[in-house]
Amino acid sequence: MADHTKRVTQLGSKAPVPVEVIPFAERPVADYLRSLGARVEKRLEKGGERPFITDENNIILDCYLPPIANPQQLATAIRQQPGVVEHGLFLHMASDAILATPTGIEHLTRP
Repeated sequence: MADHTKRVTQLGSKAPVPVEVIPFAERPVADYLRSLGARVEKRLEKGGERPFITDENNIILDCYLPPIANPQQLATAIRQQPGVVEHGLFLHMASDAILATPTGIEHLTRP
């Protein structure tokens, strides 16, 4: 479920891909993500002074990428890097999406 502004024709074209990282692995993971073509920014708490910390005491690296031609390949590459806990490319996890649009509800299904 999401609002219509989340809909994109290609992943990476609108918002960064979040990558949860164990804090002591921040530098090598950030370097690795840059080698994959990402512009990497550490997510900060509101106010911008301290890093955002997850429930598991990890950090989030927001990865700004060009439109992603092969999301599965990128997801696999990210997960292979030691220090990565998870990424925000939630592939093949849902067959339905419900979008709230200015004109009503849109129900999308994957074949």
